[in-house]
Amino acid sequence: MENIIEELQYLPQIYTEYVRLIFTAISLFTLGLNLLLRIRNHRNHPPGALYHYTTYSRLMLIIKSEHIRGGNHGIVFTTANKKYRNKGTARYRNHNQTDKSDECARIVFRNQALTLFRSKTNSFISLFTGTAMYAERGDEFITRKKGNIKLVQYRFRGKTLVVRVATIIDAPFIEKIYTKINGSLLSIPKTIFTGIHLMTLLFWVDYFHHLMWFRSFWFIGMLFYIAAIIISVLFANCLYFFVRHRLGLP
Repeated sequence: MENIIEELQYLPQIYTEYVRLIFTAISLFTLGLNLLLRIRNHRNHPPGALYHYTTYSRLMLIIKSEHIRGGNHGIVFTTANKKYRNKGTARYRNHNQTDKSDECARIVFRNQALTLFRSKTNSFISLFTGTAMYAERGDEFITRKKGNIKLVQYRFRGKTLVVRVATIIDAPFIEKIYTKINGSLLSIPKTIFTGIHLMTLLFWVDYFHHLMWFRSFWFIGMLFYIAAIIISVLFANCLYFFVRHRLGLP
């Protein structure tokens, strides 16, 4: 125990010599990357279409029920760039299909259906805090409110479902409770860009105001943050495992 305490006493010195320089570089890198992503994605705004990817078997279930489930967060994720195939249930491909030959399919939202979604990357403040960097990476659009999408007017051809008219309806009560809890747990890992930005901002402040408490506890704070991410993912996966069949989740 005494050895650990002695090691911790050297953290301020290690911080001053190495860590502050490293995190300042990270701060500049993430800020520059966020800015470049915004410039690149701005070409797709306002979008003429939004894309949600899934598996072919899952798409057949969607057409049969005429509903798109809100998923773990209670909202439907889409992208304005059709090259980003990680938006939708297709990213859970290894978990939500029994047939490994099941092919990828997509849902395209056009016309009135576009009004159901909003961009997660419009806030100028997020450029500096990193709160939307995860969404910026995939040019992400989400439904304006939680619930399931009811298909009203749509056309299916090949492996593509084009939705022109749709509306958002409330999810069943049990599903609401699940999405509220699991969505909160899964949101913690997505704060990693925000966490990096906030920490690097403190590194910048320390240049001018010498935050001794921060120099002493930055490492412990990082450990707690990493532990929170790991625990939240484990709890979210356990909850998903126990309720997925009852709620009919993929």
